[in-house]
Amino acid sequence: MPPSQVGQAVSEVLHGDPHSHPINPDEVGLAVATVITLQAGLISFLLGFFRLGFIDVVLSRALLRGFVTAVAVVIMIQQLIPMFGLTALSHKLNPQGTMEEFVFLVENVLTNMHIPTATISFGALFVLVFVRTFKGFFRKYWFIYRLPEVLLVVVVSTVLSKQFRWDNDGVEILGSVPIVLGSSIVRFPLRHFNLRYVRKTTPTAMQMDRLIAIIGFLDSIVAAKQNAARYGCSISPNRELVALGAGNLVASFVPGTLPAYGSITRSRINGDVGGRTQMASLVCAAFVLLATFFLLPWMYFLPKAVLASIICLVVFSLLAEVPHDVIFYCKMHAWTDLSLMTLTFVLSVVLDLEIGIIVSLIFSLLLVVRRSSRTRMTILGRIPGTERWKPINENPEAQEDVPGALIVRIRENLDFANTAQLKERLRRLELYGTERHPSPCRRMPTDWSGSSCSLTNMFLNYILSCELNAL
Repeated sequence: MPPSQVGQAVSEVLHGDPHSHPINPDEVGLAVATVITLQAGLISFLLGFFRLGFIDVVLSRALLRGFVTAVAVVIMIQQLIPMFGLTALSHKLNPQGTMEEFVFLVENVLTNMHIPTATISFGALFVLVFVRTFKGFFRKYWFIYRLPEVLLVVVVSTVLSKQFRWDNDGVEILGSVPIVLGSSIVRFPLRHFNLRYVRKTTPTAMQMDRLIAIIGFLDSIVAAKQNAARYGCSISPNRELVALGAGNLVASFVPGTLPAYGSITRSRINGDVGGRTQMASLVCAAFVLLATFFLLPWMYFLPKAVLASIICLVVFSLLAEVPHDVIFYCKMHAWTDLSLMTLTFVLSVVLDLEIGIIVSLIFSLLLVVRRSSRTRMTILGRIPGTERWKPINENPEAQEDVPGALIVRIRENLDFANTAQLKERLRRLELYGTERHPSPCRRMPTDWSGSSCSLTNMFLNYILSCELNAL
């Protein structure tokens, strides 16, 4: 997401004015990307500093599941194009959006599929799935469970590609990746050359920076919550925002750095290979840096289809929990949560990930406002022969009426959102009496009548985490 937004901002600066022709477009692109990274980092840092991370409260499990599922489907469709050997045709036809890419696959997969590429990619995917399944049966043997199947597939496919010259058969390989270093690796982001583009990018970039900061934060929170539920730890949204903002502020000192936020797929890979602490990210970054400068020549013959197969393997793990959640929502008759999950998924796949998450957030906020406007009110009755008052729905004997008096207990703070609804309910009590309040519950037991599917799911996850900790 962020690279595409930054690319749009760079394109508007370079080509927005037909009378301006930058002498060095690459230098201008680096300056614009640096400025946007600085602004996005500053916005994220200030959101966390002023403790505005509470916006994640609207990220219900249904919304997160719908968004993660949509991300998985979008990634899978994107990776199926190189897996079938349709990359060149895709560049020619240039399908825009997930639905156009899906239609492109349906129309061309049988007629224009490159058979050697498809054989290599799906063969690699089969080996990855088979080895991972095989490892699951031997968890007690660490030397089998820690077998790096991804590394083995990369090494073997690279060796075979070089030995049999798959590139001569039309299989796309990684090839030579040039690394161009500027005159200085570290530069102050607000140099005189960059400042001129702060004003040019402000109308476009400030809008994109807000979108990048919010969507990037949501992506990071989704990844963090998944791992928190997976390993039984807690997260602080405000600390996440401060850390993300500080990281991007520091990264803006490296020219051309793009905004960096959390990744659902990379977080899943990190957990699958055994990463548990921040040291895993530092070690991973160090190895990526070393691989970029020293190992890229050794991966010259690595088929790109194998890389797509590895990403699809991660996508399968993201989709594995979807049936369980759908069945749970159906059993709980949580049609609102199921509708929110479906809405997030459909909008994210059909339109765009950003549109899907923003519309779903608005819908979730409306649900929160709607539920907060429903005041929980209990009618009290006096137990005969005593001075004790008990809720009449819990104590049938507490029915003694006091002439001219109606006693209720309100369990929420009163504000503008629920006072009008409270007034209407009191009016109905005055007109129709206590026998018409409340309406009978249709599906939930009395003790859970005020709860939701999310609350039930939270208790189930908490009990499961306690059992795992006990083990």
